[in-house]
Amino acid sequence: MSPAHETANRAGMARPVAVLASGTTLAFAIGYVSKILLLRLYAPADFGVFDVVIAVAATLLPVASLRYEDAIVLPEDDGEARDLFWLSAGLSLLFVGIVAIAAVVLVGSLDSLGPDGSIDAGWLLAVAPVLLALRASKLFELWLIRRERFGVVAGANVTQAGVMTVLRVLKGLASPAPDGLIGGFVAGHAAAATVQGVRAVPDVLSVAGRTSRSRIATAARNYRRFAVYSTPATLAAALVTRLPYFLLLAWFSVEVVGWFGQAFNVVYVPLALVTGAVGQVFFVRAARSVDDGSLPRLAGSVHERLVLATVFPVAVTAAVAPDLFAVLFSEAWRTAGSFVLPLSGWIVLTAVGSPLTRLFDVLRRQPVDFAVTLLLLAATAAALVLGGLSGSVHTTLLLLGVLGAAARAVQVVTALRVAGVPAGNVSKPWITWGIPAVAASALLHQLAATADPAWTLAAWAALLVAWATAAYHRWKSTEP
Repeated sequence: MSPAHETANRAGMARPVAVLASGTTLAFAIGYVSKILLLRLYAPADFGVFDVVIAVAATLLPVASLRYEDAIVLPEDDGEARDLFWLSAGLSLLFVGIVAIAAVVLVGSLDSLGPDGSIDAGWLLAVAPVLLALRASKLFELWLIRRERFGVVAGANVTQAGVMTVLRVLKGLASPAPDGLIGGFVAGHAAAATVQGVRAVPDVLSVAGRTSRSRIATAARNYRRFAVYSTPATLAAALVTRLPYFLLLAWFSVEVVGWFGQAFNVVYVPLALVTGAVGQVFFVRAARSVDDGSLPRLAGSVHERLVLATVFPVAVTAAVAPDLFAVLFSEAWRTAGSFVLPLSGWIVLTAVGSPLTRLFDVLRRQPVDFAVTLLLLAATAAALVLGGLSGSVHTTLLLLGVLGAAARAVQVVTALRVAGVPAGNVSKPWITWGIPAVAASALLHQLAATADPAWTLAAWAALLVAWATAAYHRWKSTEP
């Protein structure tokens, strides 16, 4: 890589990540602060219903467009990217229509869901609107990322968080129920899609030349690997993430689903604040780094920064999570806090692994991606089934945390090795940041067992500040 290219890469990566992170930070702040109120307004069972509806929609999401939208950032020719855009839009609308019809049929034949019938089957009617809102916002976002209009994407994230939060709080104050959580989610994503769409659609239409059915068919053939390999791989990946919601509901209760959902989200969402922004920009940069041979260096640097951003904060948070949840959200959520520790390794490796899976797309190694994802799915299913048969929620979570983390580690190592990252560079960040993370977590565990929760949480906050300071300087020194 030439010095000029390296300098451009350094400058080019920092600014878009900062733009995306700034918008995502504000969106995160809105949504995260609102949790303190929302988890006091809504019961764990309300969140359980919401989580099940979102799990169904998220599982169906990869099938909606056969993942052709992920190819939008790849073509050098804007006309080909435009054809992929319209192909994805048409497939998504067709699929959402099929889902809506299927939901009506199912609701007509089912009264309730879950072993105790605690979820009204009528909530399945919300899946199609959720799916449509998610598809639209994602499609527009990818076109804008192709154009590197990161500011619009950041603004849409803020709009989504604001609209969703306001509607949820208002409904929660009036009459808390799952429809407030679901309705706010749909409205927030629809608002984000509107913000993005008013910029993306005119831009798509402005591309020189005209699209046609023959051009769209050609684009479908040229990028059929996304449909043939990426769709089943992404479907399996969605099941890896969402299967716990389905099987926990089958073995236990809707309250357990609600506790699990918040245990995962309260810890994972802050990680996604950084890893999501890095991953979005990494996808574009990685696609451009293949030809000049700079991909191994870029992938290794991004991996190091993902580890840096996740291991320490999750380790120390897991140590104090029961007290943290009880203080912030009320005693009704202490049980959710106790779920964090057994899941912590799985959460960290999920956050690190998700952005790195883009390497399989960039290098067109979708069959490898699919094989690794099947391993993830098998490990997740085995953990949940064995745990469910044991009859113990905590045994189930421990199995999920251990087996899920092991399978995710295989995913991370495979992605980096496919990209040509040396083995030593794969393990080094985990050693560098894992040792202080374990030591700090052990210290907080001991403190939590003997001291007042206020002192424990104060020590947790102090450790996070110290980590953030060190991480910031390290991040700047490893700018790719």
